[in-house]
Amino acid sequence: MNPSHSPLFIVSYAVDFGLCVLIWLVQLVVYPSFRYIEKTNFAAWHARYTNAQGFIAGPLMVAQLALALISLGLTKSVHSTSYVALVAATWVVTFSRFVPLHRALQRSGKRSETIESLLRLNWLRVGLWSVIALRLLFAL
Repeated sequence: MNPSHSPLFIVSYAVDFGLCVLIWLVQLVVYPSFRYIEKTNFAAWHARYTNAQGFIAGPLMVAQLALALISLGLTKSVHSTSYVALVAATWVVTFSRFVPLHRALQRSGKRSETIESLLRLNWLRVGLWSVIALRLLFAL
């Protein structure tokens, strides 16, 4: 069987593509919209956004990590090793940079500097998740 037709590959691609689309939406729509939310409504809106986003992104990130580790366990190759490394990088960046920035917004309310940091730094996650999704196209 062609590896690109395996259930693991298909599920991995679906999860990877889903996270790629999600991060592009966050970068191009969600984070820029932070600039336009009224200061008086921001904390409540942000709390609702982070809860909803965690409900969507959290399971996808866990699934992606599990799939990457399964892939590495099945075939120790450059492809599977790079997959784990890229996924690990998304986790490190998300929890070391973005969770603290969102906590700062929740604690301090709307702050332009924090919003601009989210927008600027998020290009790193956009790049990582785009590379993860695109690398599978080369495996087809």
